[in-house]
Amino acid sequence: MSDIKFQYISTSNNETEAFQCMRKKHILEASSFTDNFFLTHIFDYLAKAYDSFSLSIKVGLRSKKEEEITDRIRRSLQCDEDFILEGFKVNSEPRNQDIAIGYYDLKFEHSDWLNEYFVLECKPINTTKSKIDAYIHKKIKSGDDGGIYRFLINKYATNKSFGGMLGYIISDKPEDVLTKLKVNISSLKISTSNLIFGTLEDEQLLEQPISQFKYSFQSKHTRIYQNHLITPIHIFHLFMDFT
Repeated sequence: MSDIKFQYISTSNNETEAFQCMRKKHILEASSFTDNFFLTHIFDYLAKAYDSFSLSIKVGLRSKKEEEITDRIRRSLQCDEDFILEGFKVNSEPRNQDIAIGYYDLKFEHSDWLNEYFVLECKPINTTKSKIDAYIHKKIKSGDDGGIYRFLINKYATNKSFGGMLGYIISDKPEDVLTKLKVNISSLKISTSNLIFGTLEDEQLLEQPISQFKYSFQSKHTRIYQNHLITPIHIFHLFMDFT
């Protein structure tokens, strides 16, 4: 039997009101931070984690499984004191909260980022057809999904306006990998019953990099949920070069 005892400490009405006032003030100040503010910091920390890897570590990671690379990145972030002190947290394989069950590769949250989070789907990538298809995903049978497709059916980042892909470049020239991906994403069109989705909303985003990453671009796609078109989703494509 535990010897731990809880001692009740009474508080006055003045103390309670002061705490509530302090909390309301904090929430009001936190609400002034935009999604861009939190995303920029997340991208900074991801780039910092990648830069912390030595050449030998990068070379070693390119032959590892996707889960092993992702775990190495997650551990690097969780060991970053600044990342923790600034209120960020990252988890791998947390479950989404919707009808279609899915487990995120990386999920970023912040104590002051009210009702928001950032999800990354991670994929090893090169110029081969199999890797390109896995990154984008071309549905083969009922219940089969992956890559960008998970965002397009509202399974990942459910009802959120943005999500992300983290590509681990394991072979071939990074420029060739991005070029081939963009070509395939530009022509993306998925049909189901009487709906077409996955198409680009703004092709110019494919040439819009993310400053913290040498290799990156963005895209915005139509998406569906329960056989209805819903608000398009903005995807950030980030790449770590392990070649």
